[in-house]
Amino acid sequence: MTLRKNLAAGFVLTLLAGAVATVSAPSAAVAAQAVSVPSAALDADDYTGLLNYKSTWYMFKKDNDYVVQDQVRSVGGYWARISLSNGYYQYVNLDGGGLGIDGAKTTSGAAAYVGTYSPTALNQMWSFPKTNVTTDTGWAMIKNVKSGLCLGISSGSTAAGAAVAQYACNAGAANQAWKMNDPN
Repeated sequence: MTLRKNLAAGFVLTLLAGAVATVSAPSAAVAAQAVSVPSAALDADDYTGLLNYKSTWYMFKKDNDYVVQDQVRSVGGYWARISLSNGYYQYVNLDGGGLGIDGAKTTSGAAAYVGTYSPTALNQMWSFPKTNVTTDTGWAMIKNVKSGLCLGISSGSTAAGAAVAQYACNAGAANQAWKMNDPN
């Protein structure tokens, strides 16, 4: 059994009216962050890591809901990408909540944050412009719909625990290149 399946053991998907699934967990800490997502079929296999090209660390939700780069060692390191009917995407963390920008800020340097999931929050919607850092498939920038800025690692750091924040999109910046990648 993979680490992701072990971490997700006990998670339950309950179908609700309108084909909405609720992801919840038996532990009080995680159950308090139950998230409704616009997909009828999210399960543990829909979650994977988000790998940074420059640092080779994964995007990770800390206990305080801010996002850093680190190894994938718990549910905070797993993300599901949801396709929306408007052509954009959202990321849901296995620990609960939607990936957005803290306070819906539109300024460069504003931190990536996992908050209460909202299917209509522009600061939780993303597009994927091409990166020219590598010709390998699957790598792209992650651009916030509200701010028009892209996720990158603060100061281009390669250290574990460095903050993930939004900056002016730069197709040549290795710290702004991301890929969905199973860490197992």
